[in-house]
Amino acid sequence: MMSKSLKIRLAKIDTSKDVNGPGNRLVFWFQGCPIRCSGCMNKDFWDFSGGKEYDLKALQDIIEALTGEIEGITLTGGEPLAQIEGAIALAKLAKDLGLTVVCFTGYTIEEIDSGILPGAKKLLRYLDILIEGRFIPELGGNYLWRGSANQRVIFLTKRYESWKGLLHRGGVSELKVSAQGVKVVTTLTDKFWRIFTRKLEERGLNKSRP
Repeated sequence: MMSKSLKIRLAKIDTSKDVNGPGNRLVFWFQGCPIRCSGCMNKDFWDFSGGKEYDLKALQDIIEALTGEIEGITLTGGEPLAQIEGAIALAKLAKDLGLTVVCFTGYTIEEIDSGILPGAKKLLRYLDILIEGRFIPELGGNYLWRGSANQRVIFLTKRYESWKGLLHRGGVSELKVSAQGVKVVTTLTDKFWRIFTRKLEERGLNKSRP
């Protein structure tokens, strides 16, 4: 049994619709990544000392407060598998509440199955969708939930089988406009982000990502 005092270091917590998995989701961006793909959009999330530390009970309260508004949670980053105990704990919490779980990772399913990442195979028990593989800039494009063509969407349960036929469609982006500025949630490429944010700056608008 996971301790409610377990500490998980996160870069960000936010909601999104269809960008980080199907439907309305509560998204946990893990802080720290050992893979550090070239062209990564979230380089601010690489440093393991960045972000903010949360205990599991605080994150449980956040999930429970939103259970009527979301259908699941998404683990992304950074690299969720680099904090495997925290990833498992969040995934199990969500499942116990009847929610679905999506996980993005730079590791492949073959690496997870090989056992080189202690505990990672256990995480698979709680996932509905695994989106896996390194981001490769040369293979970058406009793909649903993926930044490059080599990355794979693996359906581990039947919950979202209806989405299989939609994977050939382009990626989804979400804009949130508030008094604080424009927030972009996207899986588009770093090149797109640089162009987009330059246009915002030219118009005197603030922006945040992902």
